[in-house]
Amino acid sequence: MSEHVQQSIKVCDQRLFLLCQLKKMGMSCDCLTVVFDTIVLSKLLYASPAWFGFISVEHLNLIQKLLINHINGDLLIECIMLHYCLVHVIVSCLN
Repeated sequence: MSEHVQQSIKVCDQRLFLLCQLKKMGMSCDCLTVVFDTIVLSKLLYASPAWFGFISVEHLNLIQKLLINHINGDLLIECIMLHYCLVHVIVSCLN
């Protein structure tokens, strides 16, 4: 599980860097949100009900730290939404 989480964090880090570059190039907020949903959020949430019950708190903190380090301004809303999605998945896995 640890290798899977580390690889996912690495990929998302690269994709968030790309997203920051697109923002610097003047891409609109609406487009950035679509790109975020497509290349970052989908990577983190893919099959999450299957693997999320096995993730450690440390790995969850790494994922959240990754997002917080990269996302600011208008995209912070997406980060907050992701947090609530992850919490929802955790709760549903525990039930």
